[in-house]
Amino acid sequence: MALVGGALLVASGAGLTLWLLPHAGGGLPSVTPRAELDGSVAKQATAPVDPSSFATSASDAYANPTPVNDSPEIEELATEPRDARLPVLSLQELVAVAEGSVVRVETTLEADEVAIGSGFVANDRGDVVTNYHVIDGARSVQVIYADGTSQNATGYLAIAPEHDLAVLRVDAQGSPPPLPLAPARPAKASSVCAMGSPQGLDGTVTNGIVSSIRQISTLDGQLRAFADFMQYDPQGTWIQTTAPISGGNSGGPLLDERGQVVGVNSFHHPDGQNLNFAISAEHIATLLARTSPRPTGWVHLPPSRLRGERQPQGQSQDVLAKIAEAVREAMERSRAAAENARERRNENPAIAASSDADKSITSLNLALTVAAARRESLQIERRQLSAMIEAIVAQGRQVENRGAALEDELARYSYGGNNSPAQAMMQDAQIRRVQMELQMMRRQHDSLLSQMRRLESRAAEIDERIAQAEAEEKRIKQQIAKLRRK
Repeated sequence: MALVGGALLVASGAGLTLWLLPHAGGGLPSVTPRAELDGSVAKQATAPVDPSSFATSASDAYANPTPVNDSPEIEELATEPRDARLPVLSLQELVAVAEGSVVRVETTLEADEVAIGSGFVANDRGDVVTNYHVIDGARSVQVIYADGTSQNATGYLAIAPEHDLAVLRVDAQGSPPPLPLAPARPAKASSVCAMGSPQGLDGTVTNGIVSSIRQISTLDGQLRAFADFMQYDPQGTWIQTTAPISGGNSGGPLLDERGQVVGVNSFHHPDGQNLNFAISAEHIATLLARTSPRPTGWVHLPPSRLRGERQPQGQSQDVLAKIAEAVREAMERSRAAAENARERRNENPAIAASSDADKSITSLNLALTVAAARRESLQIERRQLSAMIEAIVAQGRQVENRGAALEDELARYSYGGNNSPAQAMMQDAQIRRVQMELQMMRRQHDSLLSQMRRLESRAAEIDERIAQAEAEEKRIKQQIAKLRRK
């Protein structure tokens, strides 16, 4: 759960409405005590339709993806041809085909709180794809199918926090058919629909168009600040869509007119009109191609960037909410100052009747008010950046400590002495598990270092702008003093 930029908020079901991440609640899954959750959501049964003709090699199709324009403007992308084997469906036909393969994901956190998100069946084995932030901080995860049946997820097969993706192992007999991945990015203005469980309302469908296809590196302002806080891959590809998503939609599929998954719904901007984002299917294909043969337990998830490792999420949310409110207040004061300036210039008869010097002093006083509000807003953003840097430093220490523990564990396995064949096989499996987690820790450490450099660069830029704003205030005060002496 995180806030960034001017007033970007992550949504949470624990009562705070922060920016983004549509779980059933927003940024994180909506969070409610399990006792209140049981029996509270009516499940909608759906007869699964066999899309056997949907088999498609998405991994191969994404081997040479359409290049993304480096321009920060809306990108004009050439779109590869759609899979001609799949017919274009009406919205009703698409829902009938896909709905049975969309699931609700319930993540049990500390103190028996439950976060609700969405997901979909991704392969014949019954594995489920969802957002990483849906399972972040999980103690256990349960998958609820469209027909009302449920199954525990035994662990994760692969995670990509930098793309907000996770693949879950679900040992279910006769799971619904998988949804196919689109072989290419969708065209701008093409029709799409989002499916999932917003606020726990299973089987919800919304539709819209593809507004644009973007990379994090092309974003600026609040969106970039949020992405930096979440440590998203700057080169990751995201689909901007007008298909509405709410808390609980996180992890659900964004489908094209052929019933193909073009993205996984991840977050929305609450201060905009239909600014919704899904991580592109090419990253899903990459993640599915490198899944582990055996699931990894929830206890081995990396330290939570949203809740703090195994800590109640309310603590970090309170801090972020206070920062967000401070930013909003500063922006409101700035807007109010500008409005007062216009009113005083246009309506105050004293200004019109005063001398030229008095008019200049009045105008300069108004400019001073605006400059002070601008400086205060920059100072708030600078304090926020400092808090984010401190949080990343703390997370870096956690990652380093975990990496050191894994190195020690690997050393113990490596010098374990003589073992029976069965013991040797078990030890080999443990070594592979530790090596995979160690590699993950190293990638996360590198990501944190990269994020730290970006934040420090941004902080230096803000410091320079604060200095400029202070110099502007000083200059205006000197002009006012000079006019008054005259």
